[in-house]
Amino acid sequence: MLWLRIKRKIRMFANIIMNPVNKFCLSINGVQFESDVNVIGKIWIYNEGTIKLGHNVKIRSAEWSNPIGGGTKTQFQVMRSGYLEIGDYTGLSNVAITCVESIMIGSNVLIGAGSKIYDTDFHPLNPTFRYGEASDIEQTKHKAIVVEDGVFIGANVTILKGTYIGKNSIIGAGSVVTGKIPANEIWGGNPAKYIKQVPKV
Repeated sequence: MLWLRIKRKIRMFANIIMNPVNKFCLSINGVQFESDVNVIGKIWIYNEGTIKLGHNVKIRSAEWSNPIGGGTKTQFQVMRSGYLEIGDYTGLSNVAITCVESIMIGSNVLIGAGSKIYDTDFHPLNPTFRYGEASDIEQTKHKAIVVEDGVFIGANVTILKGTYIGKNSIIGAGSVVTGKIPANEIWGGNPAKYIKQVPKV
């Protein structure tokens, strides 16, 4: 028990030191953020577009901070003309985001460990443009993603291009999401399907 308390104190101290370092990392990578953003662990950023983080955004990017992430870390990859915005009081744990067009994540959203959000197919679907002499990455399809306020996304969820998740909805762990999910509904599976309404207070 004593050793566990000591380790906890060391981690708290490490976070006090690392948070300013992470804010400097955000700054040099062109991220627009509020002063109360909190980052634990080392975040990986590639930014040629726009990244905005709201008030009290909490980013976990360390195994010890969230071991259910499976050893992954938080990664933001925003390509030229890409726009990524994360609202106030939203929390991410070891989440990978790739944005070519637009990803809008609302306020009070929880995104579980190991989840991935991609607004692009990464490669053309047409094999003519996918490989060989005629390969053309510009033929890759992409479409904006919107995650409304209060959404809860479970661990290891994959959110694909064109997805819209309505306010206060819940996505079950391990799901693959595409298309529109209305507000106040629970969805899960691969592909994600409707399960039931979010319980009312």
